[in-house]
Amino acid sequence: MPNRVTRLAVTAIKNTCYFEGCEQPVVSAAAYHSNLHHEVVAVWMCKEHGETFTAPEDATTAVTVQETIRTCRATTEDESMCGAYATHIKILGGEYADDRQPEIKIFSVCEKHTQE
Repeated sequence: MPNRVTRLAVTAIKNTCYFEGCEQPVVSAAAYHSNLHHEVVAVWMCKEHGETFTAPEDATTAVTVQETIRTCRATTEDESMCGAYATHIKILGGEYADDRQPEIKIFSVCEKHTQE
C-alpha cells in the first residue's frame, strides 16, 4: 500500500484511439507520469494498440494499461460501488517511502464522482 495517494487528473473518456490514422473505438487507457510533459499523460487506445503499448523513455512511473469500463467504480457512503454510467477516469498516483517506483491507478467514475 502506498504511503501517499494523490489525485493526479480527471479526464473524460474518449471515443477514438489516440494513434494517428487509427479510427478504432477506445477499449483501454494507459496512464503514466512524464518528465517531458511534467504531468500525468493519459493515452486512449483501441484493442490492438492497448495490447502493445509500452512506456516511453520519459516515463517516471510504470505504465498502467487498463480496460475502459463504463461503470462507476467509486464507493458510496454505505461502502457499495456506485455503478452509474462512467463518463470519466480518475488517475491516482501512489508514492512509497522506500525506493519503489511510484505507481499509477485508473478508476472509471461517473460525473458525480469526478470531484471526490
